[in-house]
Amino acid sequence: MKNLLLGVLALLPFFVHCEEKESKDVKQQLAQLITDHNQFAISLYSQLNTDDSNVIFSPYSIATCMGMTYVGAREDTAQEMLTALQLNLSPKEIAAPSALLNEMLMPSDNQGKNYELTLANSMWLDIKKFVLSDFRYAMEQQFKAKIGVVNFAEPDQALSMINNWIADKTHDHIKNLFLQGDITSSTALVLANAAYFKGTFINAFNVKMTQEGSFHPTLDTTATVNMMEQTAFLPFLDKELIQAVALPFNGRTKGGGNLALLILLPKSAENFSEVVNTASDSFPEWVSSLQQQRVHVKLPKFILSKRYDLGKPLQELGMQVPFTTQANFSGIDGLMDLYLSKVVHEAYFALDEFGVTAAAATGAAFNLTAVPNKEPPAELIADHPFLFFIVDLKSKEVLFMGKFAEPSNAL
Repeated sequence: MKNLLLGVLALLPFFVHCEEKESKDVKQQLAQLITDHNQFAISLYSQLNTDDSNVIFSPYSIATCMGMTYVGAREDTAQEMLTALQLNLSPKEIAAPSALLNEMLMPSDNQGKNYELTLANSMWLDIKKFVLSDFRYAMEQQFKAKIGVVNFAEPDQALSMINNWIADKTHDHIKNLFLQGDITSSTALVLANAAYFKGTFINAFNVKMTQEGSFHPTLDTTATVNMMEQTAFLPFLDKELIQAVALPFNGRTKGGGNLALLILLPKSAENFSEVVNTASDSFPEWVSSLQQQRVHVKLPKFILSKRYDLGKPLQELGMQVPFTTQANFSGIDGLMDLYLSKVVHEAYFALDEFGVTAAAATGAAFNLTAVPNKEPPAELIADHPFLFFIVDLKSKEVLFMGKFAEPSNAL
């Protein structure tokens, strides 16, 4: 019995060259893919948010890992993945818009001060493993995956090689995505995706303004945090349920957008669940409705790190067959011999006065079945649980998503 392992940390830009009509089709698919990604992000968040603790993950990384896998899925396996991932694209359609999206998010070359973004894919093949030329083409030419040949009969050596690649791409923030036992002598293939982001705020917080403040994890509890503070003209939104503020990073994307830290603050801790449910449909509208306004912001600084086994959450979302020996991933090797045995994800997120550093990793394993204003500023005081995102304000694509709710659990 061999097993096929997929480890995803992020995303790799890949380029597409097409005729005018094909280009229009891909752009339409891109818009659909972004909508699908955001729906998946909220759905998966609801699965990961199992208690009152913090949450941090990269829906973009996970969707990319699963998207690479989806390329090889067929029949019921593909249908269940389509449902769980909230997709409206077929396995043959997903690579091209994913490539365009990845390229769009990269920093523009003509900027002075810019953000750092590493999006990298890899495919690690056992020395005896064969994959179909179409699948290899999708991985190598569209997802721009590095192709490595390893001997999984020596699993410790293979584990070290793949984890070292991941660590390098994430600047050592994700050092051990795959743990002992994740890669074994029965492993046949590993797909890996790594993402790293580091950005500085256009309007940085003044370190001298940071001081201890109160944060209320629940209505009945209080904790002390280092609370950053600033008053600036920022994209801001005030709705019935929520307030939102965006803190844009220096630099622009190749798609002409701005990456930003978006804070989504429920006006009451009691309606947090309602906000999450509403976000499933309203998130793009909220981002589009942000307007420049003078805002007084108070925000805790924190570092979060989380690791998740995504097997159960993905099954809860509808991916049942892919985790059984009835799975059909024949688009990978032409055989009905692969099933998904494990999916893991790890993310790191650090917020301070100057900006954000974030990294993420996802892994999936397969077994073989075989201006000054005199008016007072608006107030956004993040002193109770809130959602946060790294998002492209133009395309609305979410790179990272999380919830800050428990200071004592932050690193």
